[in-house]
Amino acid sequence: RQAAEGFRRKSQPYSKDDRKEAADFIDWLANDDFIFIGVRRYALAADGGLEVAEEGLGILRDRDVHELRLGEEAVVTTPEIRQFLAGPLPLIVTKASLRSRVHRRTFLDYVGVKLHADDGRLLGELRIIGLFTSTAYTDSVRQIPYLRRKVEMVVEDAGLDRESHSGKALGTVLETYPRDDLFQIDPATLLVFARDILSLYDRPRVRVLPRVDAFDRFVSVLVYLPRERFDAALRDKIGARLATAFGGHVSAASPSYLTDVPLTRVHYIIGRREGRTPEVDRAALEAAVAEDVLSWSDRLRQALRETPSAGDAGMLFERYGKAFDPGYIAAYGIDTAVADIERLERLSPERPIALDFYRRPGDPANRISLRLLSFGRPLPLSERVPMLENMGLKAINERTYHIEPVCGADTETRRSWLHEMTLERVDSGTIEVSGSAARLEDLLTAVLRGEAENDGFNALVLDTGLAWRDVALARALARYLRQAGIPYSQDYLWTTLVNHADVAARIVQLFHTSFDPRLDASPEARAARGAPLREEIETALADVSSLDEDRILRRFVNLVDAALRTTFYQLDADGRPKGAIA
Repeated sequence: RQAAEGFRRKSQPYSKDDRKEAADFIDWLANDDFIFIGVRRYALAADGGLEVAEEGLGILRDRDVHELRLGEEAVVTTPEIRQFLAGPLPLIVTKASLRSRVHRRTFLDYVGVKLHADDGRLLGELRIIGLFTSTAYTDSVRQIPYLRRKVEMVVEDAGLDRESHSGKALGTVLETYPRDDLFQIDPATLLVFARDILSLYDRPRVRVLPRVDAFDRFVSVLVYLPRERFDAALRDKIGARLATAFGGHVSAASPSYLTDVPLTRVHYIIGRREGRTPEVDRAALEAAVAEDVLSWSDRLRQALRETPSAGDAGMLFERYGKAFDPGYIAAYGIDTAVADIERLERLSPERPIALDFYRRPGDPANRISLRLLSFGRPLPLSERVPMLENMGLKAINERTYHIEPVCGADTETRRSWLHEMTLERVDSGTIEVSGSAARLEDLLTAVLRGEAENDGFNALVLDTGLAWRDVALARALARYLRQAGIPYSQDYLWTTLVNHADVAARIVQLFHTSFDPRLDASPEARAARGAPLREEIETALADVSSLDEDRILRRFVNLVDAALRTTFYQLDADGRPKGAIA
């Protein structure tokens, strides 16, 4: 009461309106609208800071109880408190660093009142901590001292006709503004935020309104987002983003559903423990939150519009907007989905397969991943695994996703499946992705189309640099040797070639040197080109310890030397290599 009477004296260095409002607010607190839990008087120190002047009341009677902390450190004076003491305001309302143990579990409210001598000199500060009662949250802001003047200043500065639609909407914005924040926010910031909120009535969209606490201990952030998108997962996702941006942690996240616009407001409190609050670009933060709010489907629509190569974005979104199953959506980003859509659009009963070998970041050198899109039917593991094992790979993980585009009467026939597999070399050797991925893709595609056979010769592709047609040539040579009576099984022949892949590659190169019509060289020139290869083969054979394997490899060389002509390079009517090799 003495503090209130002090503000009514003309000697106080404030305007008449400020003095009256401060006095009325203190009387309002004392009139059962505030639960007093602690009071302590601080005197102005010689250095311009504060020091405890006398015994406190309530919980502040204990000098070990501190109403303000910065992180774990108890403080009496901070740069912000000095700024308040030197500033034009007679009092300040914020949150104490103490949690209430009665009524409701929340941080206590803090009211700091400047104390002056009869001649107007600043003597110190009276700190009051407690809890506003329910009337502070249910009464109109125009009935509560301190708030009513702040709101009136905002309404006047907004320059709107109070009886107009916009003027009434502004009144609603201020009445429904989070009441704790309304006590703490300064009028200038409140005006900016109120205008931003008012604009949402005409154009609902994402808004992020951050305000740093007067004592730099927490950040209050109001986030407005589409009501239909709000759920607990999105609340937590945005909270994590805000905590990262402001270098703190989520202390509270309180949603409320607005009635006049299809928006949800979430009031976040980002607690901080140390250092100055980072300066955050509000526009950039708002853009990031808006991206968080977008559904997977929204981002897909946007990405299709921004990808000219994808074609008709509207048609593709209508077809694929709901085509991907939840597992796919959880596993893959939008860029991957757009790329898959482009591949899916190229698939047909005639070309039902699209695949890609790649290495995930962080995977070891003996590991590679396969993404295989299958049109019309899923490819069972029992079909895929033997093919991959014959290529020298083993499956260690597999996931299948169903993709069902909306294509009217053709929907059922356009169904596709994505098979994602994690593979490792059977022999634990390394896989040079840059060199072998394309060859592996061509080989597996050829096997799936029935253009290449599925057997152990296919493992040659991993290390030799040979294409799948070169492997087909090695297979044809092996079969000729079998027909000629070589006393070794087909399995032993391919095992020998795979065990000595460098020799196998040179035998194939020797064949091309001897017969490739594109070389356009004389027999003598071809022989000259083949001479270094023969020397390399002989050198490599010297290191072959198995007599049987040495004999097998030499028979392959002898067969290449004995051959007179071949159909290997002949093309069919469509310009593709003929299937039969002789």
